[in-house]
Amino acid sequence: MNRAGQTGLSGGRLSRPIVLCALEYEAEHLHASARLEREVSIHCTGPGVEAVLDFLLELDGSDFGIIVFAGVAGALMPRLRAGEVRVARRVMSDDGEKWTASWPRDESAARGLSMCDMLTSRRILRLPEERRSAHETTGAALVDTESAALAAWATRTNHKSWGVVRGVSDDVQTILPDGIDHWIGRNGRVRPWRIGYDLLRQPRSIATVRRMGEGSKLAMRGVVEMLENLLCEQEAPA
Repeated sequence: MNRAGQTGLSGGRLSRPIVLCALEYEAEHLHASARLEREVSIHCTGPGVEAVLDFLLELDGSDFGIIVFAGVAGALMPRLRAGEVRVARRVMSDDGEKWTASWPRDESAARGLSMCDMLTSRRILRLPEERRSAHETTGAALVDTESAALAAWATRTNHKSWGVVRGVSDDVQTILPDGIDHWIGRNGRVRPWRIGYDLLRQPRSIATVRRMGEGSKLAMRGVVEMLENLLCEQEAPA
């Protein structure tokens, strides 16, 4: 996991946008894009609000511009399908706080984007009824476990340009496997032994995991394309 103090972020000046991912495989998709690798600073924070806040604390005092949280999310609305990408209009926490994203600020850049409200939950919403209830209560279209940390930090530090880009990895009808909250380590890396152990206990979830894997690939392809369009200089035609 790339930490700010280890990568020259703390106390320095960055001209390139920063993109944060909670999970290592999300960051790997971004690094695979030559344009993003060249023009954007990409970092893995680890999953959950606490891990993101720990990372962001190391950025305090730095001078930089756009900072974006990017990765996959779960759908809260029936019409959203795996692979669809949304940009946050607002981010809200499960304790009722709300923040309006300040990026993309340019109306010309925001025009035509699929935008929505996003909910950050401190626990994974495994069941369809939990997701439907969250949508009815908050109006959010997507749920993740990190974005509110960036929103709260940006507000506290008066950071002027922050946003969230998320792709749908699983639709609202998906029943997530029991134990999935332990499948990713604090460093953002998958824990294969834990996944194998849990799936041995619930073999019917194997098909669900495969669908989620395919959905995550589709989602990250869309996220990469969106970030390239919004953060990178347009390449001259050949």
